[in-house]
Amino acid sequence: IFLRTHADFNSMRRVGSFNPSTDKRPAVIVQCNSVDDVAKSVNFARDNELELAIKSGGHDILGQSTCEGGIMIDTSLMQNLELDSQKRTLRVGAGVRVGSVEYHLSETGLALPLTCHPGVGISGCTLGGGLGWLLGKYGTTADSVTKMNVVSADGRIIQATENQNEDLFWALRGGGGNFGIVTEFEYEVHPQDDVIGGFIVYPIDALGEYLQFYREVMATAPDELMIEISTAPTNPPLLVTTVCYSGTLKESKAILAPIRSFGK
Repeated sequence: IFLRTHADFNSMRRVGSFNPSTDKRPAVIVQCNSVDDVAKSVNFARDNELELAIKSGGHDILGQSTCEGGIMIDTSLMQNLELDSQKRTLRVGAGVRVGSVEYHLSETGLALPLTCHPGVGISGCTLGGGLGWLLGKYGTTADSVTKMNVVSADGRIIQATENQNEDLFWALRGGGGNFGIVTEFEYEVHPQDDVIGGFIVYPIDALGEYLQFYREVMATAPDELMIEISTAPTNPPLLVTTVCYSGTLKESKAILAPIRSFGK
């Protein structure tokens, strides 16, 4: 438990955001080790009519994982990762970050579609949808969830699956964090070998021509191909394309040939 007088309070309360409205000071931060800790914190907040916020990874543009004068529940210590490679299921604690999941699966030949930033928490990634490089092939992170352990607003510990608390299960998968506090996720993981990916950089003057090219290529592209377009604030600015192909190496040569040859 961290009160405002604790030496680590300021570092604990901060979230990863440039939005000044996220600079809030809870009355207390509770760092939970278990689902029972979370339930006790929810009950305490409700009994004392205190605003409640939940922080896991802390990547938070809107300030939903912090509050002013209330209780912040910090789930960052809930770090369990359990893979059943036979059943192709993965159980993940609410405090795990995306990069840890990727590392855990990296030598298994299995993958979970995740957001592109390794520092993002698995909780926010899943409850917000989860858009990443395997989106076309396997969908969002939320599409791979099979079960969630949840603490409800009245402090009950429940499970949400396709066949149990179905409406809650539907709402949590991409609907945000307002329907309960998820303390553990179970996912279906998918067979995935190597991927081919990298950056191709062009002068910013190529943007208009590239957007037309991108539109034509993606109209017939296979689900395994993802291309992200961005600009780099250099002097002069640059057009940056990030390409990821999650199909076979043999197929990649034909699929990636026009992308590699653009502008030559």
